[in-house]
Amino acid sequence: MKLEVTNLSLSLSGTEILDGIHFSAENAMTVILGENGAGKTTLLKTIAGLYNPDRGGVFLEGRNLEKLTYRQRARLFSYVPQECQAAGHRVLDFVVMGRNPYLKFWQMPGRREYAAGQAALRELGIGHLTDRSMDHLSGGERRLCYLARAQVQEADWMILDEPESGLDFGRRHEFFIQLKEYLKKNKKHAIMSVHDPALADTYGDGILFMKKGRLISFIHRQEKDYEEQMAESLKQLYGPGAGLIREGKYRAVIWRGERDADH
Repeated sequence: MKLEVTNLSLSLSGTEILDGIHFSAENAMTVILGENGAGKTTLLKTIAGLYNPDRGGVFLEGRNLEKLTYRQRARLFSYVPQECQAAGHRVLDFVVMGRNPYLKFWQMPGRREYAAGQAALRELGIGHLTDRSMDHLSGGERRLCYLARAQVQEADWMILDEPESGLDFGRRHEFFIQLKEYLKKNKKHAIMSVHDPALADTYGDGILFMKKGRLISFIHRQEKDYEEQMAESLKQLYGPGAGLIREGKYRAVIWRGERDADH
């Protein structure tokens, strides 16, 4: 399903955070790169419906999402913030909350909902955490529980804010591999912010580059000049020391430092 963000602008407490953001995305995984304060989290929250824009809008397959109810929107988007209010919850109960948009206000989750939660936990390799308290998990384990909750919500689009935070090097890659497999298998989509450009390059089908509330470029992996666009966008975002190198079939994002940047 095509996600369209049109001329999106937003100010908070008198400060402009987003300025004329405009793009459309329909690939499996869209990644947002930007320095701290670039507006990545605000953009994701606006797409999720937590902020109302001053100008512009968010559309899914041409539907203006501002006109939808919370419950309708929750069936289209699942939002995974950097931290969830999960204190005191058993892991399985927390994950099953992802089914709330499909339950009536008086209805309690039943066997089907709990089976879906258990399946999501097993699929992510954390089925052993089912009866643990969310309070007693590591940061990486909580992240995976957030993802499991988003999966059982079965929304068309996942919105994830720095999902790699708290995960070690290997677990980060396992996380993205599992997420891409889930998206492909279930014909779903995800848009997320990350800090590591190497992860964006490795797993992103499309990469949005943001700076000071504006979109400076949007590149797609399938484009013939992807590597040239990627190298130029990295320099615009991080400075002349950032770039790409290739050796045979391998490619890496690098930082050369100021002394070597012009050589």
